[in-house]
Order: sequence, then structure tokens, then C-alpha cells
Amino acid sequence: MQDLYGCNPMMKVIPVEWEHVMPVGILYSPEPTEVVDRFLTVTKEVLHSKKDQL
Repeated sequence: MQDLYGCNPMMKVIPVEWEHVMPVGILYSPEPTEVVDRFLTVTKEVLHSKKDQL
């Protein structure tokens, strides 16, 4: 996980102590800003298009 620090100055690594594991995740406010909302929309579109190509 330490390797991810500093990969992008706008991204943060937030350690959590949960009892489940996931390879990657995006934590964001329940009411994200317009920019964050757009980022999430584009990310979902890319993931869905990749899934359809498999």
C-alpha cells in the first residue's frame, strides 16, 4: 500500500480497519462535488465498457 502514496497529488490513501478486503476502492462524500460526481460517472462508464468487452 505504501507504493501508492504520492502517485497523484490530488488522490489520498486513507487507511481503514475494516473486516473485509477489496482490491481497490473510491471513498467519497455522500454529496460529492460536481467534479467528483463527473469523475465517478466517467469511471463507471469506463468500467462498464471494459466489462462488455470481456
